Amino acid sequence: MNRPLDGIRVLDLSIWMFGPICTQVLGDFGADVIKVEAPSGEPGRGNETHPRWRGFSTRFLSRNRNKRSIAIDLRSEAGQDVLLRLVQDADVVVQNFRPGVAERLGLDYETLRSRNPRVIYVAGSGYGRTGPYAALGGQDRVAQAMSGFVFGNGDPGTKPFPARTSIMDSFGGMVMVQGILLALIARHATGVGQRVDLSLFDAAIFSNIESFTTHLNTREPVGQIHDPLMSIYRTADGLLQLVMVFVRDDNPLGLLCRILGIDDLSGDERFATKQDQARHGRELVDLLEEAFRTRPTGHWLARLREHDVICSPVYDYADLAADPQVAENDMIQEVADGAGHTAALVGQPIKLSATPASIDRFPPTVGEHTDDILRAAGFDDAGIRELRDSGAVR
Repeated sequence: MNRPLDGIRVLDLSIWMFGPICTQVLGDFGADVIKVEAPSGEPGRGNETHPRWRGFSTRFLSRNRNKRSIAIDLRSEAGQDVLLRLVQDADVVVQNFRPGVAERLGLDYETLRSRNPRVIYVAGSGYGRTGPYAALGGQDRVAQAMSGFVFGNGDPGTKPFPARTSIMDSFGGMVMVQGILLALIARHATGVGQRVDLSLFDAAIFSNIESFTTHLNTREPVGQIHDPLMSIYRTADGLLQLVMVFVRDDNPLGLLCRILGIDDLSGDERFATKQDQARHGRELVDLLEEAFRTRPTGHWLARLREHDVICSPVYDYADLAADPQVAENDMIQEVADGAGHTAALVGQPIKLSATPASIDRFPPTVGEHTDDILRAAGFDDAGIRELRDSGAVR
């Protein structure tokens, strides 16, 4: 075994990010991921809001490596028949259709498991299979908003804001990986597959587990609490994230004032306790930032770390790409596209000592592997030609 998922075949019917980020991780660790997309291509290929690299949307590039592509019109009977043939040799099927779509296409779990009882059928949705929102479409920003995550962002008295990147899609995709691996372990014991359901809404709630648990058990307000000792400060040349937890001092604010070389503000009655500091957070931040702005970020990082205070610079993506720890961790990898060009892709964060991940395939073009996949499924050249002429495949 070179990678832990060698020999596992995945049919990836998912689109955009929630599902594709999951199947990309499976591919990184050896699964044979067959991306099943419409003849016009997966919608994420043509996203107009993202920059492009040699014809590829960078959004598509970010989550579709280590996959082969077959283009099938699943609305056609012939296309559905092709997929059912492929299911016979599949270990996992991943889709993120709205509830009801798979049934209309004849690609629901009951139909697929009648062809292959060992198949693990993964259904990602916005809100779940049942309930008042089951038929609604899901999206990362909506999951952020409804899970309480957005409410916790921003200062008291201001309109909260979502994360600009698709963090719930990414988190949900990684949770989906866990569900698949658990189902594979169970199948090893039972010999049969099962259905795995995961909603973006549930994943987002789970990502906010601490704050939601606090609310459920105390009913205390949780959210826009401004902790000046866990804030971002402007320095002479940039921004610094301060995290004054686990410090070896009974008076963290007093320690910070000593590091900054200013009078001890913990003696001020406005800032005497953590509650007082939060209540007068804006005033305290302004006083501390006045000191932070006198020196560059590097100076303050060194001073804070001398006292074992957790802190960091606030990076833009150019800063991140240049950081030596990123290189040390192989988090940027140059991958060839097969046409003499290379793109920089984000590396795999999970490091296995004996069976590590690898990036072996550049994200595919639409239907790049259609013929190879059909031949392996038992279609001859005449059959493939007939399918292509009818528009069932591309």
